[in-house]
Amino acid sequence: TVGAAFTGDGLQPSAGAEAGRIMKDILQMEIPELLVWIERFREWFASQLLHPLAILMSTAHEEPNAVMARLVPNQQAPQLLPIRQLLDIDDDFADTDWVHGSAAGSGFGAQAGFGGSGGSGQIGFGGLGQLPRVQGQQGPGVSAVEDARNVAQNLMDNLQRSQLPYGYNPQPLLQALHRYNQLLLLLTSRRPTDLLPPASPSYIARRIKQLAKGTCVAAFNWNGGGEHDGRPWTPELPTDSALLFYLFAAFLDAPGWQFPQQSGSTESSRGAPLYLGSLRSRPPTRYSALLAFRPDRPGPGAVAVIGSNLASKEPRFSLLLGGQLVTLCERDGLFKVLLMWLQSHLVERQGLVGGRYLSDAALGGLEDVLAPVEITPTIPQRVFHWWFPPNK
Repeated sequence: TVGAAFTGDGLQPSAGAEAGRIMKDILQMEIPELLVWIERFREWFASQLLHPLAILMSTAHEEPNAVMARLVPNQQAPQLLPIRQLLDIDDDFADTDWVHGSAAGSGFGAQAGFGGSGGSGQIGFGGLGQLPRVQGQQGPGVSAVEDARNVAQNLMDNLQRSQLPYGYNPQPLLQALHRYNQLLLLLTSRRPTDLLPPASPSYIARRIKQLAKGTCVAAFNWNGGGEHDGRPWTPELPTDSALLFYLFAAFLDAPGWQFPQQSGSTESSRGAPLYLGSLRSRPPTRYSALLAFRPDRPGPGAVAVIGSNLASKEPRFSLLLGGQLVTLCERDGLFKVLLMWLQSHLVERQGLVGGRYLSDAALGGLEDVLAPVEITPTIPQRVFHWWFPPNK
């Protein structure tokens, strides 16, 4: 069950020879490729997943606030709290050029359609003008996050009920409010659910910003994490392995951190369905999944990564492929298992994951991580039961 995966009932690590056999015979992977792919994957995590997420945490309130300030006259517009204020965290990403470039260059204001009613550009919105300003609880707790989420949801509901001027398109504002709402849901370990043990939203946000620094997730600690409230990491907090596993699933659920308003179905006309955190009661024989439990009687068409022991200092990650299970508990275990999972989709499913090709731009170049390797490492490293290059 999910609870067992969190509390320590982990799958036992596999022998290196077993993992190596599946890697070479089934997935057509070579040792030098795996070593280079791990480095590429760490760079992908930094540049495509963590950096953009850290930026979004710094700027998610700006777009809806700017639009609402123009929509509601007499300076009565509601305002969403910055996440850094809501969770009482430092904002290391707020003043960099590339943050402002991504926010200011989005063209959001022009899309919102408030360009020119008279000289002020203001638009009266009836019911919207009566909404109070955000009065979220202070302090980095889950209750403060829930207050802010409720405010964002109420704003969306009021906007959809309001009488809008002819020709006004509310979708850009609705999408910005939805993105803010869903980002807060992600920071409370619930998007997707059942993959990350409960943790402080302020810790998750701080650790994302720490891991986003640099080009290769240099701060990553596979069986630990960062300080929290001035105290060293303890197993009550998620390890970096568990956190990145969760964030990878969240990214697949919302590629490019776009958070579509209509959540996409796990069922797709292209390829096998993708399940994140949970399975339907009767899953099909062919599916892909990222889970925190071992499925009951999976068919040979199930391809899954299973996280276990996630609430401990020894997180384990297993690849379920063709009815076989390989479990790793080591420094790069998360990266290796996820790479093997992705490679299985290239080899056996034409690169389709949840209805998207790994080459899709929204996935940030995941297919490039698995590109053939022409150079080989020169420093001997142990991979499963081999040393590469071989010791002479």
